[in-house]
Amino acid sequence: MNFRWKLFVTYICLLIPALLIFYFWTETWLQDTYLDVVRKELEREVKILSKLLDVNSQDIDEQVDSVVRDSGRRLTVIVADGKVMADSSFSGIDLEDMDNHGMRPEVVEARSQGLGSSLRFSNSVTKQMFYVAFFVADQDVFIRISTSVENIELVAADLRRVLAGHTLILILVGVFLSFLLSKQFSRPLGELAQSARSVAQGDFSNPFRVKGTDEIARLGQTLFGMAQKIQRQFTELESERNHLQAVLKSMDEGVMVTDQKGKITLANPALNQIFKLKTDPVRKNLLEVFRNVEVESGIKDVLENGEITQCEIETNDQCLRSVFAPIWVGENVMGVVTVFHDLSELRRLERARRDFVSNVSHEIRTPLTSISGYSETLINKGDLDEIQSRFLEKIYLNSVHLEEIVNDLLELSRIENKDLVFPYESLNMETLEKELREEVGEKLLKKKIKLVFQKDDFSRETFRLPKSHIMRILRNLLDNAIKYTKDGRIKVCLKRQNKDLMFSVSDTGIGIAEQDIDRVFERFYRGVQARSESLPGTGLGLSIVKHAVEQLGGSVSIESNFKQGTTVYFTIPQ
Repeated sequence: MNFRWKLFVTYICLLIPALLIFYFWTETWLQDTYLDVVRKELEREVKILSKLLDVNSQDIDEQVDSVVRDSGRRLTVIVADGKVMADSSFSGIDLEDMDNHGMRPEVVEARSQGLGSSLRFSNSVTKQMFYVAFFVADQDVFIRISTSVENIELVAADLRRVLAGHTLILILVGVFLSFLLSKQFSRPLGELAQSARSVAQGDFSNPFRVKGTDEIARLGQTLFGMAQKIQRQFTELESERNHLQAVLKSMDEGVMVTDQKGKITLANPALNQIFKLKTDPVRKNLLEVFRNVEVESGIKDVLENGEITQCEIETNDQCLRSVFAPIWVGENVMGVVTVFHDLSELRRLERARRDFVSNVSHEIRTPLTSISGYSETLINKGDLDEIQSRFLEKIYLNSVHLEEIVNDLLELSRIENKDLVFPYESLNMETLEKELREEVGEKLLKKKIKLVFQKDDFSRETFRLPKSHIMRILRNLLDNAIKYTKDGRIKVCLKRQNKDLMFSVSDTGIGIAEQDIDRVFERFYRGVQARSESLPGTGLGLSIVKHAVEQLGGSVSIESNFKQGTTVYFTIPQ
């Protein structure tokens, strides 16, 4: 039921009971008013008759009969003890047989108040009568006059019919007016509802315009303002959607959005190209499109944990880096955005670079060995002049330096080889200390640097690591520390961090400038201080350390205070 009919029914439910109440109240009021008029008339008549009648006369009954003859009234004279002395309706034996009237309501009331009245059925005349009794105190009698209410009832019936007809007319008129009023009052709401439906369907051409200053008009003005805001937001959302679609279409990365149930809700063209999909994956289940455990597992983890994760997957001769990000709605994860970066070409170029560096390094190593060997032989021959000796020493030193670079490049290439297998051995800190001191002992003596290893109970505990790999990491760190420390000490520590092993190598050297810290792990990068002091080095030491640690699944970090020292930390999982 719409508002118009509800309003109409409400009007009817209020109108009809009100008119019925009005009808019954008016009927009662008219009847009471008419009876009141009759009562007053009878009271006036009985008082007059009390003065005209001689109650002590022997012909009192004839007086009563003659006074009310043809008047339609009944007149009765009652003595104080309730015996009827005279009555216009009875005489003779009938008068003597009449009941005692001392307890009639009008007589009782007249005895106490001097004047009494009642409307009741008369057993004597078998009619509904209206009585008025007057107590004549000086004669100690009651004079009672009455009249039949049949005429009153006839008049009341006529009044009821007229009143009922008028009430029915009022009801019909009220129904008609209620229909018109409900239509008039509901029309603005109907217009607002139609405008709201238009807005819901995206049509803003039908504005909320209602004339007037009442609440409905103000509601229309408020809805009109809301519609304008919705239209602006709708336009902005449409623009953002078009912008987003343009961005997604222009991306080389594949983008996929899935909901909580694993159904794909959005995918860009690059996704179809990367996975060579022949049909649109949108609205399909994830398992229908991707039969890949890593993708399914990544999306499931994000839905459960709500954290960004990533992994690399290989499929169809492709290497893809997948990033999974949650879509939050309030406090719940309602979906996952997955971005696929195709790393195939990058990996191919990396392999090509590693092969090139490895091959070139191998090819350069042989002539470098010859150059350094021949130049060393000529220097040791001893029959050269000063200029020749100086030139040969420079040739020898540069060939040695170049040979170090080649060796570092070859070592870096070996470390970057993911197929490399590292044999794990049982080690402790004392074993590592002994071998490291043997390798770097001569360099420490030349620069008078003190090497300190952590001495505690943990230093004798055994742990499993690939010995050659961990020695390469620590050797490079110690070589760096020795190179950039003029005097002082170097400290090597090992401790457990949760279940992992954390090594640290600290020195008291020249330190690293703040602007260089973020780049020290790059290949061939050397800090400003190292270049300014012309310290020898290839710039590959920390890069080798970083790759070697990551090969073991660990991480590396560095802390340094310029001209105060440097500490390198690396953590290896157990």
